[in-house]
Amino acid sequence: MFDKFHLDASLKIQFLRLIHNFCDRDYSDNSSKLLLLSEHEIQLMNEGGSTSINLDHADKGLLSKIIHAMIEQPVDSIYRFWLDSCVEAFLRRAAPSEQLFVARTPLLKALIAEILSGGAYPSQGSFQSAFDLLGEMTKGNRETLQLFHGLLSNTQFATFMEVVLLNLVDSNVFIRSMLLSCEKFAKQPESGTFGVADDCEMDRMSEFLAVNLVRLLRDLMTIVTMDDINHENICSTASDPGGPARPRS
Repeated sequence: MFDKFHLDASLKIQFLRLIHNFCDRDYSDNSSKLLLLSEHEIQLMNEGGSTSINLDHADKGLLSKIIHAMIEQPVDSIYRFWLDSCVEAFLRRAAPSEQLFVARTPLLKALIAEILSGGAYPSQGSFQSAFDLLGEMTKGNRETLQLFHGLLSNTQFATFMEVVLLNLVDSNVFIRSMLLSCEKFAKQPESGTFGVADDCEMDRMSEFLAVNLVRLLRDLMTIVTMDDINHENICSTASDPGGPARPRS
């Protein structure tokens, strides 16, 4: 029998699963996801720009409430995985303006801080989730990538990429997002190696990928062997065995 705590937790997780499934449906019109934003937030999203969005405002939509709760969760929270999954599902196939809206919230800074800490969170899967969210948030989007690089000094960027290289199983989605972004921007160049005019910070990523491309390909192809693969880990579900499958390739 569930006690009151477990019943309450179960209901909250079921609600988060419902939101995840709503955002993750495979359909051509993603506009219904905007129901997770308030009218004020839709206006902020449409205005664009790089100004930070304060989540303390009174007119928060459901997505902002989820992001706020996610940032506030303790490291051993049973809700962390599902909160992450909801935001990731919102970002999947998101329009550039939707990616930018999420990046302007405190979430981007929180994810970078988590990764710079070396993934020192005890809950299984949170490090992977941080990289996955960053990958979805920045993929093919110059503006969100500029926000990302603006939060990292050269020293912090070097540390960040060292963590990426040391945790390729967790960071492979982020790496692929950066490679796809480089490919896209190379076809639509402005100036600079990353396709962004006069932006030395953005060029750091392009230079890093160019220098380390062979190493990355080798490590990605060899880091997991056939002996490492089994029914339990071929699709990691982080800390929730009933959660949505997260392919590791």
